[in-house]
Amino acid sequence: MPDPTTDQTLRELQQVSLSLRRASEQLELLDRTGQVPIYPLFGELIQHVAVAQNLSHTTAQLATGFSVRLDAPSEELSRAHSHLVTAVAHTCSAVALFARTAQTSTSPAPAQGTPDAERRQWKLVLDHAEGRAELRRASEAVSAAAKHLQDHHDLQQFLSKALGRATDAPKAAPPSPRRSR
Repeated sequence: MPDPTTDQTLRELQQVSLSLRRASEQLELLDRTGQVPIYPLFGELIQHVAVAQNLSHTTAQLATGFSVRLDAPSEELSRAHSHLVTAVAHTCSAVALFARTAQTSTSPAPAQGTPDAERRQWKLVLDHAEGRAELRRASEAVSAAAKHLQDHHDLQQFLSKALGRATDAPKAAPPSPRRSR
């Protein structure tokens, strides 16, 4: 019989993983021409921070809820929990990286064509790209957690069926006493 709690948790894990993956693909620094703007819009960058914060909060809540249900963790549940905590760390890093990108965008821009202007531009690009990569890593960690939870659930079902059959099987007749000759 399917476990509704496990099924619900698996759906939540899959949904969060998908949300993290989508955000990693959609939060772009590029403008409409496909170029990194010299003056990125602060409003868009701070929105990236807000998206990452929401995803971080959701991931942390999921990990917390999972922790509460771990009364006697199996190896698979422990691995799932570890992946969820890793996902929380990745989403927190993404928030910090997107915030740093937004902060850099508000700093005074050096004169175009100077080494300082190039460094500033590279800092924007690298921090933002690393923030997206952190969201992608978080998505992968949540997916790995879901796989371990599914493996645990499958093993529990297998054992339940196997033990159920063992108790339903007819009992063997006791061995007959041997006669000595």
